[in-house]
Amino acid sequence: MPAIKQILTKVDALNGAQKRLGHYLQNDSTALLHSNVNDLAQAVGVSNSTVVRFAKSLGYKGFPEFKRDIQREMRRKLRAADRMEETFAQLGGEENILAKLINRDIQLLQETVRAASFADFHKAVELILRARKVFLIGLNASMALAYLLHFRYFSPAACRCSSNLHSWSRPMY
Repeated sequence: MPAIKQILTKVDALNGAQKRLGHYLQNDSTALLHSNVNDLAQAVGVSNSTVVRFAKSLGYKGFPEFKRDIQREMRRKLRAADRMEETFAQLGGEENILAKLINRDIQLLQETVRAASFADFHKAVELILRARKVFLIGLNASMALAYLLHFRYFSPAACRCSSNLHSWSRPMY
């Protein structure tokens, strides 16, 4: 059963402090997304151990597992349009949104360059070049990149795999 439904069905059977926490999460389940045990305990006015016991009373091993489950549920609920709206809200007003998006992408690319190991990258390129067969897997948005790599660079030696579960093992030509 999803964690949010568990809270709804079990909240009235819990003790006072746990019940208060349950009601708080019913009213604002997004509060859990960016909170740790201490933050949540302070927001509700309960002890840290109450937060942990609450998660365990719902059948989880502890708070981290409970939080991950809630986060997964929330991500599933957010539609693409909602995520885009949230991104726009984080970036500020509509004025110059394009520049802000591009600057954010530039910042992420710069972080990638700083974190990248060029020695490992060159080693990976060498391994790919020497491989008898290369499998390209592109799921969702990265599928277009897999197609591009396949047709532009790897045509004879590559086997492109579809994200269709029924044809994942068959090459698509």
